[in-house]
Amino acid sequence: MSFKEKKPVGIIGLGDMGGTIASILHNNGHPLIIYNRSEDAYKKFASLKDVRIAKDVKDMTTRLRRDGDIVIWLMIPGGEPTNSMVAKLAPLLRKGDIVIDGANATPVDSVKNYKLLGKSGASYLDVGCGGGPNDLAYRKMPIVVGGDRLAFNKVEDILSEISDSNCGYVGGSGAGQTVKLIHNMIFYAIGPAIAEGFALLDGAKAKRPDIDLKTAEKLLGECMPINGEVVQAILKARDSGSLPEKPPEMKVSEMVKWGAGEFASSCGIDIPVIRAVLAKFPELTADTRRIYAGAKKEITGH
Repeated sequence: MSFKEKKPVGIIGLGDMGGTIASILHNNGHPLIIYNRSEDAYKKFASLKDVRIAKDVKDMTTRLRRDGDIVIWLMIPGGEPTNSMVAKLAPLLRKGDIVIDGANATPVDSVKNYKLLGKSGASYLDVGCGGGPNDLAYRKMPIVVGGDRLAFNKVEDILSEISDSNCGYVGGSGAGQTVKLIHNMIFYAIGPAIAEGFALLDGAKAKRPDIDLKTAEKLLGECMPINGEVVQAILKARDSGSLPEKPPEMKVSEMVKWGAGEFASSCGIDIPVIRAVLAKFPELTADTRRIYAGAKKEITGH
C-alpha cells in the first residue's frame, strides 16, 4: 500500500515511545507530520519519504487538515505537559478530529481532556500502553482504549498496526487509563516482592554454599504464583550481566500513589497489601533495588 492510500497521522512527542510509534506507522505506509520540543529527535526521520516536520501544533493541524479529519497521536509525559498540549490543540480541532493520548495519566485528567475537546466536537481517546519501548518495537504491547466507541472504530486500524492487533476498547472516557493504572499498580506491588525473594535466595546461598543457585532459581521461577515475565526478566538480567552496579533510587510514581489512595478509595476497595508494599519502597535494600531495576529494564527497556 502506498503512502497516498493511508491516513496521514500527526505525532507529537518523539521520545523512546513516540519515536517508535512514528517509525511503525511510517513503515506501514502512513504519511506523518511530526512535532517534538527538541529538534534532535528529527534526525532519524530527516531522509524518510512522506515525513514532514511541523513548526508548531498550529502548523501540524493545518497540514493535516488538507486531508480532511485530523488524527494526532500524543506521546508526551502525562499531567501538566499533556494537559497543556491538549489545551493548545482544542481551538484548532473540529468535529471528526481524533486525538489519541498514550501518556501515563490519571483517568481524572483523561476525562477533563475528553470534555475539553468535546466542546469543539473532537474526540479524545485515552490509550493505556501495557509495556515499554522494547515491547513496542516488537509490537508485543497490549493497548487498552477509553473514549467514544465510534472514534475507536475509526482509528482501530492504526492502533492495531502498533500492537499487532492486540488492542481493545475497554469503555468510556478514562477507562483506558484506569486499566493501565491498575496494571502499573500491580507491577509496582509484585515486582519488588519477587526481587526481594531472589535477594533472599542470594543470602541463603551465602549462608549455605551447598545450595545449587541456578537449579533453585529455575525451579523457584516455575512455582506458582511467581512464574512469569518478571522472574524471566530477573534471570535474563543476571545472565546478561545487566544488573546495575549502583543500586538506583526507588520512587513510586505520583500516578500510582494516586491510584493506591484516592482511586482505590473511590472504588470502595481496600488494598492494604499494595499500599504496604508501596510504603516500603524507600526501605528496599540495595540488592533488591539492583535486581528489580535490572528486571524492569529487561521488561520495559528503561
